[in-house]
Amino acid sequence: SSHPPTLLMQCLKTDMYEDEGGVKAFSFPTLELGPGELNVALTKLQEGVKVVKYCRNGKAKPKMMRLDSAKLKLTYTPSKKAVSDTTIYIKDINEVRCVETGKSIPETAIFRKADAKMASEIKNLCAAVLYKYKTGFKSLNLQFMTLEDRVNTVNVITFLVHKTRRNHATDPETQRILELWMEADQNNDKRLSREEVAVLLQKLNVQLNKSALKEMFEQADKDGSNYLSFDEFKLFYKALHKRTEVERIFEPYTQKKMMTPDLFAAFYQDKQKEKIEEEEIREIMTEFGDPNKGMTLSQFTRYLFSKKNSWWKPNDVEKVTHEMTHPLNKYFIASSHNTYLKGDQLTSKSSCDMYKIVLEKGCRCVELDCWDGPNSEPMIYHGYTRTTKIRFRAVVETIARYAFKTSPYPVILSLEVHTCVEQQAVMARDMVEVFGDLLLTRKDLKKYEFTPQGLMNKILVKSKMAPEHHEKREGECSEDEGDEGSANVSKSSMKSPPPKHRISLDLSNLVTIRATKVTDWGAKSEPNEIQSFSESACNNLIETDPARFVEMNKKMMSRVYPSGMRIASDNYDPFGAWSVGCQCVALNYQAVDAPMRLMETKFESNGRCGYLLKPKHLREDEGGFNDFRQPSCKLVVTVISGYQIPKPAKGVVVDPYVTIHVNGMKEDTCEPLSSGVRKNNGFNPIWNHKVSFTIRCVNIAMLTLRVYSEKGMGSDERIAESSIPILSLRKGYRCLPLRSVHDRSELENSCLLCYFDVMRM
Repeated sequence: SSHPPTLLMQCLKTDMYEDEGGVKAFSFPTLELGPGELNVALTKLQEGVKVVKYCRNGKAKPKMMRLDSAKLKLTYTPSKKAVSDTTIYIKDINEVRCVETGKSIPETAIFRKADAKMASEIKNLCAAVLYKYKTGFKSLNLQFMTLEDRVNTVNVITFLVHKTRRNHATDPETQRILELWMEADQNNDKRLSREEVAVLLQKLNVQLNKSALKEMFEQADKDGSNYLSFDEFKLFYKALHKRTEVERIFEPYTQKKMMTPDLFAAFYQDKQKEKIEEEEIREIMTEFGDPNKGMTLSQFTRYLFSKKNSWWKPNDVEKVTHEMTHPLNKYFIASSHNTYLKGDQLTSKSSCDMYKIVLEKGCRCVELDCWDGPNSEPMIYHGYTRTTKIRFRAVVETIARYAFKTSPYPVILSLEVHTCVEQQAVMARDMVEVFGDLLLTRKDLKKYEFTPQGLMNKILVKSKMAPEHHEKREGECSEDEGDEGSANVSKSSMKSPPPKHRISLDLSNLVTIRATKVTDWGAKSEPNEIQSFSESACNNLIETDPARFVEMNKKMMSRVYPSGMRIASDNYDPFGAWSVGCQCVALNYQAVDAPMRLMETKFESNGRCGYLLKPKHLREDEGGFNDFRQPSCKLVVTVISGYQIPKPAKGVVVDPYVTIHVNGMKEDTCEPLSSGVRKNNGFNPIWNHKVSFTIRCVNIAMLTLRVYSEKGMGSDERIAESSIPILSLRKGYRCLPLRSVHDRSELENSCLLCYFDVMRM
């Protein structure tokens, strides 16, 4: 048989070359090296590559950078910092930046600061590695000694990140077996002892007693050598992966132990509840089995647990499927609160990179808190706190660069203006100069349809308007009056507010979404007018007058933001605001709590474009809040089994169970329902646990399955989860890739197998 490392490179050759577009999508340079050159470059990086590291204080220090033997992390030495601060895990790398066309250096704050002092001939030797660090992101800014070193190192990092994120090997199962073989063969003698296999099983979270391991090992050891060759290890691996629950699904649709194309079509119609064309059957058979003969049990198992059989409707993620020709106030819009902050609301750092991060996630409404800065240069930070300051113009430049990388639909800049008139004029000048034709101005508003389609690749400014540009009308109080969280404020209840800045005409000329406060539930408002509500004010209106709140959101826009008491940048439950049609439900993107994870999942549908058409009863005149008092569908979920459930952070084994629950309108949100616990089995636990839910508003409801590990004492530990909008859910036997509850990253090889049915009532 092929030597494992050689075969691994053959498996990965497709991984490198068939999906180069995917690499670009993650902002990595295109691979330039073939497998042989890549192997040489990889070995050299493991031995060490000399670099110069540029620091935040402007110093440039010589370092040696190395890749560890397991190819999991980069380290640089020497350093007085703790090892954890000089280690970068491959899985945490988000981007590698080299010199862009028209630029002299890679785009990072540290390189921009060093630009003037750097000789022109060394700038092309530079690269920046951006990676997750604690709750935020950092950049490693490097200058290499030679262009060859830079190209080779960047290629190795790109290859390793690509391999971690996008596993497109021609034979994923063989690749997985090879990787496990190489990990287990610690002494590199090209064979595995029973002790080495036992260590590997412990890492895989597989609990086999000694007699069971001995029996399986001896069955695979065909030559009786007390060691497993690579081919024998493949037999051991496949025996370990025998899935009785899959056999029960497979057997009714087989002839002579094969699922033929015709029988697969019958399975698809009977169980998956979808029509399937002959061409698609052929594609699946070609990828997982034989287009003429069909699939074996092993091949069908690989299909069942593959992304091809994901629980997401493929078009919902890959394409824009909603009508994009309604006014903006008819959509839910992915929105960020205090976008600039990397951490908490009082002491954390502000960063331009946060705008890049949220925009590339598909966020379409970002916030800029603008304050007077030195030398007539406006700054952005959280006022009256110890958060750091960044230049308004630098933020605008970042937005211009990344606004439409992920989605072509309009970006809204929610300006909170605390600057004087003079610095407002500077802000207006900066936006006009930097955005150019991307910026929609007040005078151009009538030239475009106020729809996502009509405003593609346009940047809209949301702020107050100068009185010269808009007369106060009946049913509207001035911006200096009243509680901004009330939609029907009476004059007698208004408090005397602190004096506010006048609005610059220069800035007002750029405002295309006008911030206002209404006293008549927006009866005379326009789609491009918006009122802001704190989460508590929004919740109060939902409790006291939800029907009129819905009607208001049909006429104008609402923005909801977290309470000022959420100092840790945690988030509120967004479903209440969505249930009454609030468009811009703004959350702290830097948090990875349950509300944020659900919002990111919600906006993965409709092609991740950041706009979701609201349900009819929340956007059309004939519908209303009370339209969804009666059930509309019944959702049935059967959690069948799991695969490679990760170990808890503290503990040797996992005792997994699954909770299933629905988030949505108040009437649809329920307490989690739990499966039974499976002791000491994170490798292939079987539950066969069935639950059902009655759903009233299926357009808003989302389903979450969360995996816990039971603890004897104390609270059980959350391990992983997967969520989906119910409208995007596919029926039948489906694979649910599990994500980390800490950063939403997909957990390699970890998934659940479930059966779903949705029945209209």
